[in-house]
Amino acid sequence: MEAQGDYVLPVKGYQSQLYKNIQALFALEYPKPGLGKIQADFLSAQKVNKCHGRIETRMITTSELLNAYVVRPGLELVYRLERQFQGRRTGCIYGASCEVEFGITSLTRTQASLLRLLIGRRTHWGIETDLQYRHNVTLKEDTTRMMVGNTGKIMASINNLVLALLRHAHFHHAAQARRWFSAHVVNAFFLLTIHFSRF
Repeated sequence: MEAQGDYVLPVKGYQSQLYKNIQALFALEYPKPGLGKIQADFLSAQKVNKCHGRIETRMITTSELLNAYVVRPGLELVYRLERQFQGRRTGCIYGASCEVEFGITSLTRTQASLLRLLIGRRTHWGIETDLQYRHNVTLKEDTTRMMVGNTGKIMASINNLVLALLRHAHFHHAAQARRWFSAHVVNAFFLLTIHFSRF
């Protein structure tokens, strides 16, 4: 925020008061007889993606009503993002699931459309998932036995270096790069000493 950058951040359950405030704002409300429902400024959008035999429906709703009550630098909107997943195989739907995320953003409604927020959250999730997969599966961090002292942190730092070097060498698939360098060990040492465009 000091660098004047914008943010779109999920609010986790451990941020209890902020989480509860946003959850209460978007909760279904049943007005009492004789009293109307509180006027809300909700705006909503929905996007459906179909890929890999799965249908993903994402619905986002935003509000400015908490801006005066929540102390967060640059806060402009709070949001509720619901993701529904359905597997599809030979015309049959199976394995339906749903998850809800609450969050905050410094983007105003004029700066970011609802679809831009949806795409931004999906892209962030994809980057995070991809990075975790590379660390945990490709580089096998989940199966490591290095738990003494700082060895786990040191190994994670080395893995970060490896992934950075692979990106620098224009490899987009870490598992493929790992197989290639396993067959060309000398070239793996060159990564640390020389600049090159691609082997």
